[in-house]
Amino acid sequence: MSKSLRAVLLSLVTVCICLALLIGGTYALFSDNVQVNSHLSAGKLKVSLSRVEYKECVLTSDGTLAESQPDNTRVDLTSTTSDDLTLFNVEKSVPGCWYEVTLELGNGGDVAFDYGIRMLWDAKNASAEEAAIAAQLEISVAEGTENLATFRLSEAAAAGDEGDGNLSLGYMAAGEGVKTLVIRATFVDDDDNNAAQEGNIEFDLQIFAAQRTANG
Repeated sequence: MSKSLRAVLLSLVTVCICLALLIGGTYALFSDNVQVNSHLSAGKLKVSLSRVEYKECVLTSDGTLAESQPDNTRVDLTSTTSDDLTLFNVEKSVPGCWYEVTLELGNGGDVAFDYGIRMLWDAKNASAEEAAIAAQLEISVAEGTENLATFRLSEAAAAGDEGDGNLSLGYMAAGEGVKTLVIRATFVDDDDNNAAQEGNIEFDLQIFAAQRTANG
């Protein structure tokens, strides 16, 4: 075989091998990627609470009942714990005494919420005197001049909508402004008043808010 013929055959073999690689190998079509960035900003449920007035009817130095002058000092309760402030200055209380606080509830966020109150009192470990006071301490809640609820502290655990102590009061839309709540605790005049003499009781009042997920 001549050198020229051998070179031609080698060239054909090389071409066939290249074709085989092209046919048997992998290949990719033209492609591209478009990236769309997603951003989610969470909304904010922010409740503000301030005490704007406090007044009471208590024993005077001569042993009679008299209403005090209102204390209009504004107190921000938004970040206050139960140990920071005594809502009702109850001392030497007798039947006929009452203690009233005016609160302003605000919606400082962009989430609508339902709100209410929760009374916390350790009824299971209460002494006889504590139980007697709780049975004679009447709690009333009003918004402006409209009475929303009235119950005895001893009934607080069952005073809620579901019998859980959570009493729903209303609804606030985002940016609605403020609601004015008036909460009064009254030592009522009952036949069993003597059972509460020289007794002491501690209880907490909580304002709660829960996001509303639908209108109506």
